Amino acid sequence: MELLKSKPIIDEEWKPSLDLDCNRFFSRAMKFAQTNYHVHLSKIANTFYSRISPTVFFEEYIWRVCCAGSSPEIVTPYFPELVTELLPYHQTLWNGNWFLSREPKRKMVDELTGNSAKFDAFAYTAKTLCYGIKLYGWNRYRNHFLDKTTHLEIFPFISKENSARLASSIGLEGFFFEEPILMNMAKHWGFVSVPDMINTLASQFVLQTRVIALILWYAAMSFPLNFPES
Repeated sequence: MELLKSKPIIDEEWKPSLDLDCNRFFSRAMKFAQTNYHVHLSKIANTFYSRISPTVFFEEYIWRVCCAGSSPEIVTPYFPELVTELLPYHQTLWNGNWFLSREPKRKMVDELTGNSAKFDAFAYTAKTLCYGIKLYGWNRYRNHFLDKTTHLEIFPFISKENSARLASSIGLEGFFFEEPILMNMAKHWGFVSVPDMINTLASQFVLQTRVIALILWYAAMSFPLNFPES
């Protein structure tokens, strides 16, 4: 999940700008991200699909659902409270004989998300994960039923686009953000695609491609980038 700070620390002499070449832009973006989002960068760098837990998967799913039809800027302020409200569903993942009544939590969650269908999505997914764990055990269920974007798309609110974002967040190999803003960056610096840009940076900076993409995204969300019209 890509929580955003409302007032990040900005060094005026190190602000990323499209006037810079790709490498210099990334160097500044990296300094900014390491200053403000070190915990988030470390988390994604140390997230591996083979080790991910049901709780982490469920929280990343909640984030993706919240951002569907919304934005990280809107979701970030209420997300910690939402996760707290949904904490009992984390317990449900491990107990196939106990499911919460939805109604006591619905009003609070609906007020936070502004969309009652999202609460239904959380409850449905918690129940699906629970049954999967009960039938197969977590490792087998994860490795056979959550290991492809097409598998992730069975969950409510996970579109083809959102499935790639979720795949990146849970550590599936070969996935990272390909947001429109990153596509604009790649085009601006003459790359044929976002992967081309990310892989070129990865050959010069010793970082995972997922981390590089996240650093660029944080810069794009935090600084005005006025791309010249083509």
